[in-house]
Amino acid sequence: MTEDIEMTSVVNSKNESVQLVTVEKWLESIDSLSNKGVGIIVKPTDDVGLLKDSLDKIVIIALDFNNFDDGRGYSHAYLLSKRWKYSGEIIGVNAHIDQLQ
Repeated sequence: MTEDIEMTSVVNSKNESVQLVTVEKWLESIDSLSNKGVGIIVKPTDDVGLLKDSLDKIVIIALDFNNFDDGRGYSHAYLLSKRWKYSGEIIGVNAHIDQLQ
């Protein structure tokens, strides 16, 4: 049931608003969310490895840089794009210098 899932949104490279859910909510409701075109917000402490098997269903991944000094988002981006070949859009949100594009 997705009514109780708190979502935020981002604007993708096509200037479209995309709803975001947390990694936890995605994993709890993957069957109901995978056809809704939602994205995932990844916090620095999240285990992106949990998303590996469902990357083809995720339209955008927003990496939360909640602290400028915290580089875990860059590590997440590397794992997603290079190791697991995620071909969707990866963006940084909050305190970051955009080097992900």
